[in-house]
Amino acid sequence: MKFFTHLFFLSAAFVAAATLKDEFTAFKRRFGKVYESAEEESTRRLIFEKNLRKIEAYNEDPSNTHQVGISMFSDQYPHEATKGILEGNTENVCSSQEKHGDVASESFDWREHGAITPVKDQGQCGSCWAFSTTGAIEAAWNISGHPLVSLSEQQLVDCSFRYGDLGCNGGLPDNGFHYVMDMELCSEEDYAYTGEWGSCSTDMCESVVTIAGCVDVASGDQVGLKEAVARQPVAIAIQADQFVFQHYTSGVMTDDACGTDLDHAVLVVGYGTEDGLDYWLVKNSWGASWGDNGYVKILRTNSQDDVGICGVAARASYPVV
Repeated sequence: MKFFTHLFFLSAAFVAAATLKDEFTAFKRRFGKVYESAEEESTRRLIFEKNLRKIEAYNEDPSNTHQVGISMFSDQYPHEATKGILEGNTENVCSSQEKHGDVASESFDWREHGAITPVKDQGQCGSCWAFSTTGAIEAAWNISGHPLVSLSEQQLVDCSFRYGDLGCNGGLPDNGFHYVMDMELCSEEDYAYTGEWGSCSTDMCESVVTIAGCVDVASGDQVGLKEAVARQPVAIAIQADQFVFQHYTSGVMTDDACGTDLDHAVLVVGYGTEDGLDYWLVKNSWGASWGDNGYVKILRTNSQDDVGICGVAARASYPVV
């Protein structure tokens, strides 16, 4: 009897190992993962297996309000994620928000109004700030009565150095807004994204968008942020280098483990309520395979002094067309 029991456990362990191997193979295929050596692949596989167990445990906990799953980060430690927000305050300060006390609708989604371009992918370049900038300007330009046009992140990456941005090494939406105020912006079609910091080549494209100014929402003012988002999408900064965010798939993030150490720029395109939880609807720049088709819902409050989950209301700004 002991022999058969021992054989059963050996068989179960073999099946589990084979399943993990299949999962890792599927993961590599899905995200096009190629490693430089067998040693690196072995290390990445161990990290992947550890993250897979964390995913399963997290989703089994009924107290969690959002689900997690395999993502492009599943073979990495959280701290390996590319950071795209520069530390410190921007020198290019925007105007302060003048709140009008409008009673905003209970829910709003700018995607339903045709003001949002498809989800983009920044790749390995720390250019999230550029995608947050273009997303806000694309929407504002469209809302002001112009056709929706996909704008060039690469132009910002290559050309806004003297405004304080550092290409693939980080930047700030406010800096990007000030660049566009002075220099205007070309389309994505004319100045395509390469995911690398290159030489500025605006002579090769024709500017299609300009803005007149930009506005900063007071840090922590989620009431002011809601009023702003009801008028147009807003560029924000969050912390995104934690497991709970990197592996998000659905639901409303209420997990304090997300942190508030800002390292990533995204775009708030709406707000609403799901399962009794108020949320901000946020467009990311990690491609449509991440999160909920490229989006994440983050807890929203009515506080005027709370930066919120992931620091969602810590640094928010928007362009004026």
